[in-house]
Amino acid sequence: MGFGTMARERTAEQVVRMMRGWEERGYSHWAVEEKVTGVFISRIGLQYQDDWLEGEHKTEVGWLLDRSRWGRGLATEGALASLRYRFEGLALERIISITLPTNLASRRVMEKAGLTYRGEANWRGFDVVWYDIDRQDWETEDDSRMPVSSFSQPRSWLTGRSSSTSVRAISFAGTDAPFSAS
Repeated sequence: MGFGTMARERTAEQVVRMMRGWEERGYSHWAVEEKVTGVFISRIGLQYQDDWLEGEHKTEVGWLLDRSRWGRGLATEGALASLRYRFEGLALERIISITLPTNLASRRVMEKAGLTYRGEANWRGFDVVWYDIDRQDWETEDDSRMPVSSFSQPRSWLTGRSSSTSVRAISFAGTDAPFSAS
């Protein structure tokens, strides 16, 4: 859940946490930059939320996108790519997503990505809503949840080879996404 620009120290803590996620679990958020300018515009991916109390599944799909890039489908495209990458590449059975009740844009991204509303909770001192999707639902869903044409080749977005966006993603461990485009 983003609340504007973070202080340098908080940003450093977040980057260390994401790097640790790549080292310990093989996943975390990707840094997303514009291909042409190299400007950082987002972080999108999966994050293990060890303090999540609503059930045993603690891997969250999430995004934090520069406000000037809102409304272009990047969060949805990144969420779908992250879900596909994890459900096809790991033994995860369920992935959650958490946001503030008033964040209607993120809630819509969750729904477009196939996640289902599960309820409300208090997490880290905030009232939040949460959604989830399990592997079986992911595998039985039809392609109607995939509005972006590049999802016939979902990994292309993460490796920077997408024809539908002008962005590329790099792991916070300093490497491109840990797979090749299919």
